[in-house]
Amino acid sequence: MSHATIDHSIQEFFRSPRVDRYRIAQLAIQNSSDYDPSAREVLSLESRLSRVGGEDLFPEIQQISAAFQLCPRFHYLQARLSEIHGRMSEMRSAIQRMQLCLRSIAETGDGTKTSPFQITFLSDADDIVRAFGESVRCQQLVASPKGYRDVMTAHSGVEFWFDVESLLEHSSSEASADVFERSVI
Repeated sequence: MSHATIDHSIQEFFRSPRVDRYRIAQLAIQNSSDYDPSAREVLSLESRLSRVGGEDLFPEIQQISAAFQLCPRFHYLQARLSEIHGRMSEMRSAIQRMQLCLRSIAETGDGTKTSPFQITFLSDADDIVRAFGESVRCQQLVASPKGYRDVMTAHSGVEFWFDVESLLEHSSSEASADVFERSVI
């Protein structure tokens, strides 16, 4: 799928942020050759931001692929880097986009076994759990009749279910196995 299609569907979503437009943009991203469900590039920048303070990272976040425009973590990093560089208007815009992405993910389901959240990137699951004021105790991949689900159990005992079928279809098999089985302390 072309960058123009992704750009158009992303613009339509942010112009009128409804869950149906989120799903259209999500499909455009997932069908793109740039799609990386692990969001490795975004997570790498996040790790570097925590180590070096972000002074030199602002140009890099601007160059990341349009395929990350539905990733709340991407917009969070944009906000942090904008803040570091004193670009407060850009920071506020990035926070707004992050919140729109989180709200749209939350509207794709209710996070239960029967109605899991539809995520675009693996980091979306962590971000949704945090948005609900929880922290992850453990995570596991579960095969269900409707496909694979990532189940995160919060320290409070609440379970959050995420549909990860399409993410697994786009992941390398070795990366998939490592990502879902983890224990968080």
